[in-house]
Amino acid sequence: MSGHPSPTGGSLAVADEARFRRLLEEEKRRLEAGIRALGERGLNRTLGDSISEFSLYDNHPADVGTETFEREKDFGLREDQMTTLDMVEDALERLDDGTYGTCVGCGRPIPDERLEAVPWTSRCVRCEEAVEEQEARDWRRPPEEDVRPAFSSFNDSDPSEPVEFDGEDAWQAVARYGTSNAPSDVPPARDYGETYVGAGDERGGADRMDLVPDSSFDPGRVGEEGTLSYEDERIVSSATGRGPAREGPGETGRTKRRGRRAAEKARKTRPEP
Repeated sequence: MSGHPSPTGGSLAVADEARFRRLLEEEKRRLEAGIRALGERGLNRTLGDSISEFSLYDNHPADVGTETFEREKDFGLREDQMTTLDMVEDALERLDDGTYGTCVGCGRPIPDERLEAVPWTSRCVRCEEAVEEQEARDWRRPPEEDVRPAFSSFNDSDPSEPVEFDGEDAWQAVARYGTSNAPSDVPPARDYGETYVGAGDERGGADRMDLVPDSSFDPGRVGEEGTLSYEDERIVSSATGRGPAREGPGETGRTKRRGRRAAEKARKTRPEP
């Protein structure tokens, strides 16, 4: 470093301090303008609004593939610019308190060449490389992801069969509203309401008894108020003509017999037109 010491007490010369402050302020203005421009191009609005699309849920992802890619790229550019802007503002603060140009890792002066190339840096080349290597080790993805399928969890192979809400349950919760799959993509699916893995699983419980709201309720008997269990109601609706019904996957013979008895009782108790 050449020149006189900085009046703030740091090792940076007065002339160099003014030069680097000018570089940092120019970079700050450039970054702020770039962030504003990305927002004005529609990044502050939803994807549907920015491309005038009424619905993105029931379309195939390929229909908006280009728009989605461009939007993801803009998000990445804005995130990078915001991160750099934070570093520039930190460098301006170090200029004010007289610590600019000194490596925060080893305490040695940062060469002018490096400050010219990256004015907002706070480390010398050696310390920066050490930090990047450590971050690469810390952020390494777990090796289990290379062999485990998507949306799986470590509970899938647990013999105690835990029932907490996991990644697979989260996927199924949104897949019920529709996916881009066709029934032929997910055998043995028969309609578009079953085009996701686990469509035949029971909802709200580990087995059918968990779905009975009252322990005194007989799922095979029509109650005084005409209430039926979910499985029986589907069969009764088919027999009485009150709506479509379909056998659920894994129905047992006992459930079918109970449903037939309930349907027969419903026919007898239904008033004549």
